Amino acid sequence: MEKVRRKNSRHYIDNMSIKNSFVFYALISLVIGIVIGVISITLVDDYRINLNYKYEDMTTRYDIPENGSFTAKYNKDQTEYTIYNASEKEVCNFVVDYQKERPVQEYIYPNHVSYIEVSPKFTKHDRIVDSALGVVNIVTIPIVLSISMILCVTIFVNRKLVRPIKLLTNAYRKVENNELDFTLPYPYKDEMGRLCLAFEKMKNCLYQNNQKMIRQFTEQRRLNAAFSQ
Repeated sequence: MEKVRRKNSRHYIDNMSIKNSFVFYALISLVIGIVIGVISITLVDDYRINLNYKYEDMTTRYDIPENGSFTAKYNKDQTEYTIYNASEKEVCNFVVDYQKERPVQEYIYPNHVSYIEVSPKFTKHDRIVDSALGVVNIVTIPIVLSISMILCVTIFVNRKLVRPIKLLTNAYRKVENNELDFTLPYPYKDEMGRLCLAFEKMKNCLYQNNQKMIRQFTEQRRLNAAFSQ
């Protein structure tokens, strides 16, 4: 039953007009292109998110005691942080090297800083990969849609135009050589099918006329032979 349905569906598609067939192939290609594009972007985003998570796991967090404070001494390439408790006693001291670590994130809650996080910078390799994947995300949809439309046009031309045109070209050559005993095996009812049918009818008319002329010529020769005796 399923095979019959598939056969009927394919038969219906093959019998569509050229215009409707192109619209059908274009829509299918568009849907497939969008699905592939979305899946590709999702996979790329997941990889980039996991890459960021890797560095988040390497983050160092410095908690500031309640009612505590901190000082920051800024230099060209680094900043020295000192954290104090509520009694203004030094709790810890650390240096952020901006050549190796990301800018400090200071999380501020009402009226005071709660903690400071320092994350390592991406390695050169990971930075290149992240940037490249960002570009991939931008160009994925246009490239995938372009490829899908090219495939759509290729499949459409091969299925709806190339075969009947090849049949008609071969048929024309046979008619040109006065070979009329053949058929055009194109069973579909689209515009090219109607063109093949019209050519088939023309060929049959030529064949019948030729047969009629041959019979008349044979009859004429028979009569001429009878009168000459």
